Amino acid sequence: MTDYSEVIKQKLPICELHPFMPPTIINTIYTAPPPNSLNLTLKLKKPLNSALTLSQAWTKSLRPLAHSSIANLKNTSFQVPLVPHKPQQYTSLVFAPDLNKNFQGTILGPRGQNLMQMQKFSQTQMNLRGQGSQRMQSGIVNPGDDLKLHVQIKGCALNSVIALKMVYDVYYNCMQPDALNRYKQIQLQQLSGKKIQVQQPWINMEKDHATMIQKTLQHQKNELKAHAKGVQFYEACLQKAKMQQNGNADEKEETKEQQLNTKEEAKIEYNQIQEQKITQQIKNDYTELSEEEDLLPPGME
Repeated sequence: MTDYSEVIKQKLPICELHPFMPPTIINTIYTAPPPNSLNLTLKLKKPLNSALTLSQAWTKSLRPLAHSSIANLKNTSFQVPLVPHKPQQYTSLVFAPDLNKNFQGTILGPRGQNLMQMQKFSQTQMNLRGQGSQRMQSGIVNPGDDLKLHVQIKGCALNSVIALKMVYDVYYNCMQPDALNRYKQIQLQQLSGKKIQVQQPWINMEKDHATMIQKTLQHQKNELKAHAKGVQFYEACLQKAKMQQNGNADEKEETKEQQLNTKEEAKIEYNQIQEQKITQQIKNDYTELSEEEDLLPPGME
């Protein structure tokens, strides 16, 4: 068994590092194990660090994502997916126009069915807020309870507008005497326990809207027909005026032609008379100069 203590002492100042330890303990600490030929071929597995294994796991899991992201960045036709976001919410208030009438009952309806159906149809959140909306001795104070009685509507812009229209329609339609009587009958029947089919005034809104569209279309058709009749009458009047104008033009052309013909005939007659006068004068002049027939020009004998 070889002793490596001398070699180690030469390389490391052991006495300075461990001054209080005896040399036997120092030799046992720094003595190397004997070489074994059987252990040379064996590969000892070293214990891995837990932090290192966790980092390796993270790198293995993130490596395909890194490759895919790099490929997407290199691809020019790649579009970044849109981040899903909630639409902007709007809040609108509908105050009770007349406190003498049952505003809460008309908006809620029998057993709150009016409000629930309006919320379902418009996809908004409706709440009764303001003075008189909270329960007695509830101890819950909601924002807006210090204001007058109103309906708080929360939703998108278009949905909130639809809900506002529905609330106004329900309130003003229910304030009519026939609708109020119908609501009282429904509430009494519900209190007695009978199953009824609630006839809300806004349920027929779609039918009323369809009939209104049909009426507007029919009105537009009637207006178009009247306009077409007016256009036809106008075209007929224009055609008559053109015919009269063409007839007057033809008459004028005929009169012009007649006038031109008369003028040309008068000119021809005048020229003939002038020629006759000139020839007669020439004859008289030649006869006076000489009585001989040879002196006369040919054709004037």
